[in-house]
Formats: sequence, structure tokens, C-alpha cells
Amino acid sequence: MLRIHEWETVGEILAVEAEIISLYKPAYIYLEVDATDLYSIHQLEKNGYSFSEFRISTSLNTSDVDVSTRSFFPFKIELIGDEDVYDKAVEILMTSQDDDRFSNDPLIGHQFSKDRLVANLRKSFSSYPKEFLLGLVNSNTDILIAFRSGAFISNTEAIYYQYGIASGFDHDHIANMLEAFTIEFLKNRGIGIINAVSTGYNIAVLNNLIKNNDFVIASSSVLMRKVFE
Repeated sequence: MLRIHEWETVGEILAVEAEIISLYKPAYIYLEVDATDLYSIHQLEKNGYSFSEFRISTSLNTSDVDVSTRSFFPFKIELIGDEDVYDKAVEILMTSQDDDRFSNDPLIGHQFSKDRLVANLRKSFSSYPKEFLLGLVNSNTDILIAFRSGAFISNTEAIYYQYGIASGFDHDHIANMLEAFTIEFLKNRGIGIINAVSTGYNIAVLNNLIKNNDFVIASSSVLMRKVFE
């Protein structure tokens, strides 16, 4: 899998594409295009690239919100550092609804998508303090009911990656708790800006971020991809 980034024109990409394919022999090439750049999108389509995903980027200035989680007792948020708890997070991930671009791409196998999601979660689990994996836990039972992963872009900025909520719970209620705890956790560590990139497939997540947690839309983009046999 190969991502093309820091490009300026489609012509620039096409000029080196054959060399890139010969050198790296990728099975999958993708790049991100501003959703308003129809010229580049159409040029890529003419040269074998296809639509993969519509993305919406949102952000939250934590100074604009006053978050308190005291009313959510006995629930608490904590960094997941134990292998057994990580395994529970993987179980939640496996039972969560798939909304990533690979799960919705008919040319990509379902197992590949699942393996990629688990690998990304493992990376967050293993990369603290560059990345984080937070668990929402019932302190009375020590049961993990949700998780949120992400990364620290700088000392004052973070980005969300994955999340999951265990089955059998009120999804909207737990999602709101998870966001409140995560925002509070990051704000207490000096994070001023939280970024989130959501697929256009996941309307529920977008509504929760924007309507319930004061995130604002920053930009939109399209992922274009070319798959090789």
C-alpha cells in the first residue's frame, strides 16, 4: 500500500507513476484531493484512479468548552496499558460496525480491512506517549465498555483515530460519555486543538462530534485509489 502526498498537480503524479510502480510494486495506491478540486479528480479518473472515500475534517478548540464528567460516575477513562484490556478493546473493535474505506471497497477483502484496523489499534496501544489508547471503564466492575485512540501532533494538538463501543449498551449515551471523558483527558494535558477526520459514511459520528461536542467542520476531501492485481 502506497500513499502519494505533498503533490501539486496530477501531471506531476503521472510523470513519476510508472517509476513508483516499478520501484515499490504496490498493490494499492491512494491520494487525497480537496473535494472542490474537480479538475484534479476528473484527471485522476481518466488515468485509472477511482473514488474511495469522502472525508470530512473537524476540529475542536478545547478552550471553547467546559467539560465535566463527575455526573458519569462510576465510569472513568484511563490509558490502556495492559494486554488483557487491549484484547478486550480488540473484541469491541471486531464487533463494531465497519465504516472505513476498505470495508466499503468491493475490491478489498473484508479480512484485509479487519487486519488493518487491528494493526492500527495495536500501534496506538504500543506507541504511547506519541499515540494514546483510552478505555472507558465501569469502576465498579472493571469492565471495558468503549475505547478511543489517537495521537499527539504536538504539545498542544491531538488527532482522533479509532473508537469502539461494546454491544449491549445505549450507543448514543456511551458515545457522548466517551467524547466528554476524552476531551477532558486531553484538555487536562494541555491540548488546545483536537482534530477528527470522519468518513462521509458515518453520519452518526459526524452528528455526535458537531451537534453534541462543538466540533466544527474545517475541510472536506476525497480519497482516490488505484488497485493492482
